Amino acid sequence: YDAMTDTGATHNFVSVVEARRLGLTLKRGELRKKAVNSEAKPIHGVARDVVVKIESWSEKANFSVVPMDDYQIILDMELLSAAKMVPMPHLRSVSIMNDKSPCMVPAVILRKDKGKVAMISALQLNKGPKQGDGMDL
Repeated sequence: YDAMTDTGATHNFVSVVEARRLGLTLKRGELRKKAVNSEAKPIHGVARDVVVKIESWSEKANFSVVPMDDYQIILDMELLSAAKMVPMPHLRSVSIMNDKSPCMVPAVILRKDKGKVAMISALQLNKGPKQGDGMDL
């Protein structure tokens, strides 16, 4: 997989293509996502309680299903914190320091256009929960 860990991401995202390939069940919603320099568009749905497994570590998470070009999956800060993930670029790896299943995961630094660093547009949910309601994403 080409998955991105984004320390600034507030939600998990999975591409429409990958959600179909994995056979994820989507719950329709009225949420919208906004990529940088574009208008907000509705998401395709939310996949709830998806088991995320990285090496020996696993956790359930919810994913917003959206069109994406560069990556199939974007992991949010909450999931990174739950796994106690620490990027270690000097070792080209990510360390998962969870007490039950610590491990090192090889990382690939993607470069496009002959050595230039790839740039990813940020995603932002445009509609929040109603006052007094929680938001599970």
